[in-house]
Amino acid sequence: MIPNSVRVIESLAFQDCEKITDMTIPEGVTVLGDCIFASCDNLINVVVNANVKEINRLFAESRKVESIVLGEGIEVIGEFSKDLLPMLKQVVLPKSIRHIQWSKIVFFCGEITYNGTIAEWEAITKEYGKPTMPIPIHCIDGYL
Repeated sequence: MIPNSVRVIESLAFQDCEKITDMTIPEGVTVLGDCIFASCDNLINVVVNANVKEINRLFAESRKVESIVLGEGIEVIGEFSKDLLPMLKQVVLPKSIRHIQWSKIVFFCGEITYNGTIAEWEAITKEYGKPTMPIPIHCIDGYL
């Protein structure tokens, strides 16, 4: 467990940590480096409550990740992962997002939950290629 007194998590901070299965980044964190979960072979669930405006490339070769929950306050979501996340079943996105770069995440995710309305989802700037299969996006007022 990361104490709330931690403010910065450097790039590659948990690289190769095989004992991590679940991780919650607390609100006290104000800086998240790239690929902090690189090669965390047993990481399954990640919750990011960090007090950051932007996240980018949290994962690299962490192929067992099933669930990613991002807390309110995050406005820009860059590329989630340097590599594919083949086991990803669920992503929860905050209402606070203004820009998202999907890249590889949308191609494998089972369901995306957005904590805002369909109209708010439509207003987000998105960069991504079209997935080969439709991915349901659950908003508070319906599905897309």
